[in-house]
Amino acid sequence: MSRTIPAFLAVGLLAVTIAACSSAPAADTKPAPAASADTISVRCHAQDWPQIMPNLAGKNFDAMSPDLVCFDHLKALAPDGHDIMADAANAAGEWVIVSSDPGPGASVRISTLITLKLRAPKPVR
Repeated sequence: MSRTIPAFLAVGLLAVTIAACSSAPAADTKPAPAASADTISVRCHAQDWPQIMPNLAGKNFDAMSPDLVCFDHLKALAPDGHDIMADAANAAGEWVIVSSDPGPGASVRISTLITLKLRAPKPVR
């Protein structure tokens, strides 16, 4: 009899756990934002546009930063004029933003062409 009770309890707990895990959420429950917007593109397109262009001067360039990730058309120009977006050297994240066009405060859309002028970081002495 002492073995029957633990086995009965184990089966009961397993049944309750399975029922709890498989139950559907209530009809008025909204999915978490991360669950409904599972890609960066979906999350970006779900935002209200146009938005105000942030001041990026002096920040390290990172195309995946929250300030830049939603723009569909981004150019990042080195001082010599080449676009570093496809530059293997950009992987080191060694560029600093000098200015943006459109500039800070401008109204921009997700499809606005954003051109950033960059500089190499100042050497550490």
